[in-house]
Amino acid sequence: MSKKDIKKVWIDTDPTFGDPNGDCDDGYCIIALEHARNIEIIGASPVFGNTTTANAYAKLRDLKDMFYPDLSIAIGAEDMLALNNHKKEASFIATETSPAVEAMAAALGELKKGRKLTIAAIGSLVNVATLLIMYPELTDKIESVVVVAGRYDHTQQFKFGTNPGGIFRDLNFDVDPAAFYVLLNAPVKTVLAGVEVAQTMWLYASDLALFKKKGTPDIKYMSEQSADWLALWESFGNEIDHPEVPIHGFHPFDLFAGGFIIDPDWFKGEYRIASTPVFPDDTLPDEKNVFKPYLVASPGTCIKTPRSRKKEEELAKTPGVVYYLKTVTDDYKKDMIKLLLKPQK
Repeated sequence: MSKKDIKKVWIDTDPTFGDPNGDCDDGYCIIALEHARNIEIIGASPVFGNTTTANAYAKLRDLKDMFYPDLSIAIGAEDMLALNNHKKEASFIATETSPAVEAMAAALGELKKGRKLTIAAIGSLVNVATLLIMYPELTDKIESVVVVAGRYDHTQQFKFGTNPGGIFRDLNFDVDPAAFYVLLNAPVKTVLAGVEVAQTMWLYASDLALFKKKGTPDIKYMSEQSADWLALWESFGNEIDHPEVPIHGFHPFDLFAGGFIIDPDWFKGEYRIASTPVFPDDTLPDEKNVFKPYLVASPGTCIKTPRSRKKEEELAKTPGVVYYLKTVTDDYKKDMIKLLLKPQK
């Protein structure tokens, strides 16, 4: 494999693996990217979302100290994107940079001619949005921003199982919609790995047992840290569309972002136009007059992929256009399990 075939990747993440009910999919995404022979991780940045930035930083430090000593970590923002709202009681609200933003900017600036950086944005989007605002001259050096968010219609719920506790927020979007507004209006290719594609794969208790029995130390560790997360999902009731089958696994959301970066051919997707309509909050069905925006990429807005590579690149960078992931190939899970078990040579 030549150097030109190696993809340079930055991971912006909010891991909580090992915490009570802690989401572990960030960890699986990081391991897959670390194991892939065509990926070079330039750096990683903790960000708020599933947890605080400080806790996310501690999780990344754990991975660095135990398995990935060369992993470069730069701490990110602790709160939502700050945009001046011109309230009378405040003359301005400053948008602040962070070590993560400066490190990403430095990494982009150091790229050799013709090389680009892919950003796996698997937490809230404040770090990426701040980078785009403060360093617009660097957008041409971004290959794509792959985010875990979005749905094909506002009525499509992030619902898993039959119990009410199985309705999730589109968390990465919901915790900072303004940051997504910045991304959707930037001349950067945006890839949405949302709930539709996430529902195509389960990690079951049997998969975790396989990781623990035959995997390298990093995936063994992550499988052990997944116990509470698996137990939470098992409490949701039954699997989607199979009411007679209890849940014995979970959808590894963030792993799909890593998978797409490693090999886009594992996925089937299309260009669509994204919108952010406002409707009642589907996670609070019993509350009246509680509304929220939704990140939607409807199939009715599909745009045919141009045959010309140059034309496709122009389309991908058009504000409001996203590349929406719909499903995976039949071999995706088999190939991903193999990758997670041990690094490629």
